Amino acid sequence: MWPPSASYRRAVAITLAIVYALNQLDRQIINILLEPIKREFTLTDAQAGVMSGLAFALFYCTLGIPLARLADRGHRVGMISIAVALWSAMTALCGMAASFVQLLLARVGVGIGEAGCTPPAHSLLADYYGLNERSRGLGIYALGTPFGSSLGILVGGIINFYFGWRAAFLAVGLPGLIMAIVTWWLVREPRALGVPSLAPPPVAPLRDVLKKIATTKSFVHICIAVTVFCISAYSVSVWGAPYQMRRFGVTTNVLGPALSLIGLIAGIGGVWLGGWLGDKLGAKDRRWLVWIPAIALLVGIPFAILSLVAPTWPLSIAGFIVPLAALYVYSGPVFGVMQSLFPPNMRATAVSLFLLITNLIGLGLGPVITGWLSDIFGAGTGSADGLGLALAATLVFNVWGAIHFHLASRTLREDVAAVN
Repeated sequence: MWPPSASYRRAVAITLAIVYALNQLDRQIINILLEPIKREFTLTDAQAGVMSGLAFALFYCTLGIPLARLADRGHRVGMISIAVALWSAMTALCGMAASFVQLLLARVGVGIGEAGCTPPAHSLLADYYGLNERSRGLGIYALGTPFGSSLGILVGGIINFYFGWRAAFLAVGLPGLIMAIVTWWLVREPRALGVPSLAPPPVAPLRDVLKKIATTKSFVHICIAVTVFCISAYSVSVWGAPYQMRRFGVTTNVLGPALSLIGLIAGIGGVWLGGWLGDKLGAKDRRWLVWIPAIALLVGIPFAILSLVAPTWPLSIAGFIVPLAALYVYSGPVFGVMQSLFPPNMRATAVSLFLLITNLIGLGLGPVITGWLSDIFGAGTGSADGLGLALAATLVFNVWGAIHFHLASRTLREDVAAVN
């Protein structure tokens, strides 16, 4: 019954990591398919940015808070299973869209479904893994990001080349319906076992959480830092593949596997490096937990510029590794320190508010801003030069984010001490 065996805990963590990988796969696959979709529906870059970013982010972010608060009280396994089925079905419907509006609405549905994944999954893993092992369980779950994103680019690129972009959406959407059943069957809801220590904790009133956020200066600066650099990060995520296709004429069956490998190396490497440096340097001085991502953002800028101006496709895509890894470095240190800035009954809501702001602006506006700049710089022609200048312009957000990470370090130790 309880506590569960080590092997079952790993099975739960791996199952939820697969669910999260599907979450990322269905979210990111549109990036490799954006160019053929744009051509079929005769879209501007700004319209494509709205479809790939804002339409998804608006509902994904706004529903995150009520679903997180529900996860603190309700049946989390059921919530995750329903969410997987919903976003998978909506992804498949993307492949059946007959117009831009229909595709836009299907992407909204994907965002609604995916909003019910991470809050209950984090809450579940906190029950299955004790305080001293929690980072291990969350680390397994976090691997879903690089694996899912890379698989989406790989599968989407190959299937699009041979069968078209509609078949790609159908191929990645349908397996999620099976995974929803597997999750419901395999993962037990700890709260349903009647263990007193696993009873839902009292949730702090939203008013108290907002007051705590407003008075925690380091958290405010961390939130601003991640929000602004995510504008650059999501711009690269969405527009990186179209830029390569426009400039070098590479097809999706070649670009998909290449970007998949690059994304996997950069994602795992960045997450591992950030976690390792955070544990090693943060133990000596907690300020390193925000200095590390600040340095990574600045280091990535010259490599990003080199990638954009490289004369050949192999050099361009190889130069992409460092700036992409730099964007992953923050996750371990930042999410780790955030758990120390709030008491237990505020953490889920605080993190949900953080994700609301960072994703709504970063994911929601980043691709739109880049598409809009691309239309301006390229005079509405959809040129590689216009898109390249737009991507270069977004690097200013890396600098802006690094400044706020540094500002967060000024009060970080005092803010952590006030809670712990």
